[in-house]
Amino acid sequence: MDGGAQLDALIALAESLEITVRCIAGRPGDGASAADLVRLNGKSVLFLDSTAPPAEQATAVAKALAGRPELQDRFLPPALREAIDRAGGR
Repeated sequence: MDGGAQLDALIALAESLEITVRCIAGRPGDGASAADLVRLNGKSVLFLDSTAPPAEQATAVAKALAGRPELQDRFLPPALREAIDRAGGR
């Protein structure tokens, strides 16, 4: 799965978990990551740096999804599962 396809799949997965993904130009938060996951009005919002390379964006989204218990028993394509596990340090 190439970087762009993986990014699209990870964003779709995040949105299926009711995480709103917003693309912004420039580094969110402290500037150290291509994404920042926050809670706004009780909802999860992932701000994603649209200027970062797709592979870096995909890694940032995977990191935001890592460790979510609702993904534990859910089938994911092996490439997505591997990306999320790698981003979570497994």
